[in-house]
Amino acid sequence: MIFRLLLLFVFLLASVAPAQAARKSVADLSQDFVAVTEGFDGAHLTVFGVLKSPADVAIVVEGPPSEAKVRTKTRQMGIWINGSPEVFEPVPSYYAVVTSRPVNKMLGKAMARKYGIGTDTLSFTDSAAGRGLVAVKKEKGLYQDSPRGVKILDSKLFRADIDLPASVPIGVYKTHIYEFSRGRLLAFRTEEMRVAQVGLGAEISRMSRSQPLLYAVLSLILSLGIGGGAAYLFRRKD
Repeated sequence: MIFRLLLLFVFLLASVAPAQAARKSVADLSQDFVAVTEGFDGAHLTVFGVLKSPADVAIVVEGPPSEAKVRTKTRQMGIWINGSPEVFEPVPSYYAVVTSRPVNKMLGKAMARKYGIGTDTLSFTDSAAGRGLVAVKKEKGLYQDSPRGVKILDSKLFRADIDLPASVPIGVYKTHIYEFSRGRLLAFRTEEMRVAQVGLGAEISRMSRSQPLLYAVLSLILSLGIGGGAAYLFRRKD
């Protein structure tokens, strides 16, 4: 009986070992801070690294999570109206998946869903409203799927270029870097990047949150000043 228990223990240990064997990937980001100013028109992020052995590479850039409401149109008495909202939470505000080759040639569906390799692996895409949400975010450039976007040179060096649109949300972004071989995870790494507003726009945004009453009064004064100035100029012109 003891011998059988020892055999069972060895078998369980051997089955767990491959999952624990994944090492830390040798990779980094070109920048860990993106400054959003008044004239911000987007940014460019580069992920680069070194492979210790031949492998497939998958990179997932995930923005700060938020709540999303989707209203589907329904036809009632010949008129299309908005139905009740379907709420999804948490939803990544930004989600880019860049791989060295198509996901279905790298991984099985279960592994792809486990590590979120592909926008279609997100939990809320099981419903039609969720898939519609993904389609809208793709149109805005906030969700991206880029098979073969990772370039591997001489089976050692890899690089991926990722675009952040002008509408990229503020917050902390996580970049997950995975190396796979024959569907098995070899190495991984997670790096963080912060997108933050700077300059006058940042001060105004901070005031609107910390001192909403003062912000409202100043906005009103500014609006009245602009309106009065415009009226005065038009009267002089007439």
